[in-house]
Parts: sequence; structure tokens; C-alpha cells
Amino acid sequence: DISGNLNLANPITRAEFVTMCNRAFGYTKLGAMPFTDVISTDWYAEDINIAYNAGYFKGTSAAGNLASPNARLTREQAAVMLARNMLLRETTGESLGFSDSRTLNEWSRGLIGAAVAEGVLTGYSDGSFRPANPITRGEVAAMLVRVIGTPVNKSGSQSMGDVYGNVTINTSNVSLRNTTIVGNLYITGGVNLGNVLLENVTVLGRIVISGGGESDASKDSVTLRNVVAEELVVDSMVDQFVTVLVQGVSDIPLASVRTNAYLNDSSWPGYGLTRIEQDGASLLQLAGSVKEAVNLTPSSDLQLVQGSAERITVDELAKNSQLTLIRGTRVDELNLDVATLVTGDEM
Repeated sequence: DISGNLNLANPITRAEFVTMCNRAFGYTKLGAMPFTDVISTDWYAEDINIAYNAGYFKGTSAAGNLASPNARLTREQAAVMLARNMLLRETTGESLGFSDSRTLNEWSRGLIGAAVAEGVLTGYSDGSFRPANPITRGEVAAMLVRVIGTPVNKSGSQSMGDVYGNVTINTSNVSLRNTTIVGNLYITGGVNLGNVLLENVTVLGRIVISGGGESDASKDSVTLRNVVAEELVVDSMVDQFVTVLVQGVSDIPLASVRTNAYLNDSSWPGYGLTRIEQDGASLLQLAGSVKEAVNLTPSSDLQLVQGSAERITVDELAKNSQLTLIRGTRVDELNLDVATLVTGDEM
């Protein structure tokens, strides 16, 4: 229970916050970390390590070598770390609607704007945000509950019916069936290299995939079968390669791919991913029956490795990019809005 036994009015430290986030998003992966103010015997050492390697926790010094684990967490820091976990993109513009918006640091302004737009947090009744104020345990708990919504943290198959708010899958080997989500669906980095199946699932918001492993012997790590959603976002804080298979009568107008990925659209004719945008991924491999793919990423590689594409566009933003067409694939319409190296290859 995210909100249980927290002494809700008390401030929370940076170490306590990442401990809560790691549990909520299912992160467990350890690795190297640069912090000189965290030693192995500290109660929070493992969670600081996990948070750093998950990609959402940064240092407090210019050199990045101080974690400041016992410092009170500010509202600004909490908002930014939650926005990173949600894979939100920075907004642009000077005003965020708060009376003290100009007191925000440059490193936080864009992500706080995105978090506000997402409804994760709000300001005070006087119109201020008070970014430097210590955030309380109660405020953190409320933010996490809004973001996570209904957690799926145990392996196995389940049906949830109608769910109001977000749903977060943070563990591997999950099958979610016959569910309608009035919110977003998050498949977090806690899935790691495991598998997730969505079948007969409707999402009124976005599906955000940031966990799931590489394709192995034609087995895709995240399978969407008869799935309807407004948008599919494939992104990762640690640039994990993710494979996604779309099947059946799935209907998703836009797939935004921001991390290296393999997408196989094997939906029935007239269904599937209407438009795939390579929007930050340096490598995107496509297979199946692709309707429209657009590369918006400079110095990247878009590959059609199997099947066919009705239309592929390399946008003028994708300078110094490459398009690879594996032998046996077919493209009906090819638009090159910028000089592009087009090659054929065998796999």
C-alpha cells in the first residue's frame, strides 16, 4: 500500500522517495553508481543504486557524484522524478500558470509543465507552486497514487473489467485481458526483459511501454492483441531495446517510438498501427504490414526487415539518416524529404 503508515504531514527525504518509487514502478536492477555520499552499509544504498540505474534519479552536484540521500525532497525534485518515470516530454513556453513560475530552475521547468498538463500535480490555492518547499509524505503518496492508479505487480493472467484511472504493469509474465482503462496504461522498466500480453484491452489514453526484452526466436516481449488505444509510446529511460507485436483487430492511430525498438504489425487488414513515428529512436526495425512510417530522428536508421510498407517517409528533420530495406520487403510509396542513404541488405 503506497499510502499506508507514512506520517503524511512529515517531510520526506530523497532516499525515502526513491524507495517508494522503486516499489511502485517495480525497479530492481542494480549497477554501478557515482555517488560518494552513499556507502554500502546505508539502509538506502540499494534503493539509491536501483533508482540511478533505472534512469530517473540524478545527483545534486554539478559533477553528479552526490546523491544527498538524507536531504529533504523538494516539490520541484519530486515532480521532475515522477515526470521522468512517466516518460513525459518537456513542454516549451515561459509560463506554467503559477504565480512563481519564474522561480523554477531551468532543469525542471519543461518537465514540471508536462506533469501539470498530465494532472499529476497542482499548485496551491493562492496560485503558487513553491518549488523549493519540502514535499510531504502525504503529497508524495497522492502523486504516486494518481500516476500508478491500479498496479499489476504479480505475474499471471487477470481481467480487470472497467478501471477508472491509470493502470501500471511493473512485473514480467503478465497477461491482461478483457479490460477497459479510462486513463493510461504503463508497462514500466520493472518488466525488465520479461513478457507482457494485452488481449481485448481498450485504453482511452496512452499505452507507454518502457520495459520488455529483445525478440528471441520470433517471440516478442510485448504483445498487443485486439488492443484499442489513442496512442502507443515506446520509450525507455535507459535506452532498452523493446520488441512489440501487434495482432488481430488492434486499432492505434499513432505509435511514437523514442527508444530503439522492433515493431511487428501483424494485425488484420484495415487494423493495426495507422502511423508509426520514429521520434528519438536511433534504430527502429519494422516488420509485418506497415501502413505509414515516418522518421523524424537525425542520424538514425529505419529498417524494414520483413513484410511490406504502404508508405515510408524520411522527414527533413531526419538529417544524416539511413533507410535499410531487407531483401524480400516491399515499399509502395517512398518519400525522401532529406538526403538519405538507402540500402538493401540480407538477414
